[in-house]
Amino acid sequence: MSLLTNLAPIAAALADLAGVVALALSAYVFFASRRDRRPRLTVSVGEAEGEYEPQSNNDDPYYGPESFHIAYVDVANPCDRRIKVASMAVERARRRGPFNKERLPLDHDQFQSERKPPFFLHPGDGLSFTTEFDEFDTLA
Repeated sequence: MSLLTNLAPIAAALADLAGVVALALSAYVFFASRRDRRPRLTVSVGEAEGEYEPQSNNDDPYYGPESFHIAYVDVANPCDRRIKVASMAVERARRRGPFNKERLPLDHDQFQSERKPPFFLHPGDGLSFTTEFDEFDTLA
């Protein structure tokens, strides 16, 4: 009988440990499955420079290629569900309060793209928005 009484606390501790491990595993599975259901977008912002040759019949020696500087916003849908993009905003790094970040809505008319918000992005679909960098820089 003394052997059984010595094993009782160990068995109770192992049962408690198994319960804690089961609880942690079930919480992980729950949150991992919820994360997969939440729609998410992949957004990247950048800038690019380039040159273009204007069309002209002018033989002006100062006439040559002109450079441009653009900002682009690429939006992609990596999920398996379609996502509605209702609007876009620039979020500044500085905060107005302990929890509020300052958000500036983007003027969709200043961006060039195939579609304007609101629109749906289907799974695996992406879209690029471009504007002159000077106009974008004044927002951010």
